[in-house]
Amino acid sequence: MNNKFMYLLGLLICLGFAACDDDVMETGDPPPNPYDGCCATGSFNGMVDSSFIYIPNMFTPNFDGFNDFFIVHGSLLRADMVKSLQIFDQEGLMMFEASNIPTNDSQFYWSGSINGTDSIYQGLFNYTVLYDTGISETEIKGSACSYPCGPGQDQFPTANIEDCQFSTQHDGVGGLAPGAISFEEDCF
Repeated sequence: MNNKFMYLLGLLICLGFAACDDDVMETGDPPPNPYDGCCATGSFNGMVDSSFIYIPNMFTPNFDGFNDFFIVHGSLLRADMVKSLQIFDQEGLMMFEASNIPTNDSQFYWSGSINGTDSIYQGLFNYTVLYDTGISETEIKGSACSYPCGPGQDQFPTANIEDCQFSTQHDGVGGLAPGAISFEEDCF
C-alpha cells in the first residue's frame, strides 16, 4: 500500500477516536516511552583519589521530601567539591549547569527543572560531573532518570525498578547502601 493511503486510513481510524497522537499518525508507531533505559546502568559508586563518590541513577522530583534532587554525594568528612555539573536531555541539549557546589547539599543541585522553567523533565538524561578532591579533578559521565511520580505521569517500566538507586541510599561516607530504604514505594 502507498503512504498516502496508509495516512488516510490512519486519519479515518483516528477520527473514530476522540484524540490522535501525531507520532502515531506519522510513523504508525506509538511514541517512545521516555523511561526506556532508566536504571539499565547502575549508579556511580566508586573512589576518586581517596574520596568515595556516589551518584544515584534515579531521582523523583515530586517535592515530597525524598529524592527530590539529583545530587552528587561524597564523604561527609571531606570538603570535596563538584567543580561543574551538567545535565543533558537525550538529544544532547543542556538543561542544567552548576559550578563549584559542595557534595551532599540539595540546595545547589538539579530539581528536574528544564532550564529554570516550571517544566519538570521526565525520563532518561545524561550528566557530566567534574569532581575536585583537592588533589585532582576527575570527569565522570553517566546517565540517570528523572521520574516525577504522581497523578498524570507515564507508567514507569517496573521491570527495571530493582536496579534503581536513590539519594536516600547514600551511606554517609560517599557510597551506596543498597539495603537502605528508598522511601519511594508509593511511586512504583
